Amino acid sequence: MELLFDVKNQIGPCGITCGTCFLGNGSIANSAKKTLDYINLLGIKIWASLLSEGSDLNWDESEKTFNWMTKYAYC
Repeated sequence: MELLFDVKNQIGPCGITCGTCFLGNGSIANSAKKTLDYINLLGIKIWASLLSEGSDLNWDESEKTFNWMTKYAYC
């Protein structure tokens, strides 16, 4: 697990050790960034419409969501 912040010895206000928490150590924000990078790298937005229900997806909203998570989904 890649830590985005040096928090492994901190304890959050919730009582959980930050280094073991996916929000506290930045894992969720990091995963959102990597997922968005893979979507763009592999051109998923382009070929998704060829698959079942793929044309129903709103890629602009998805990208907005992943960008928000990259910025704010950490404690």
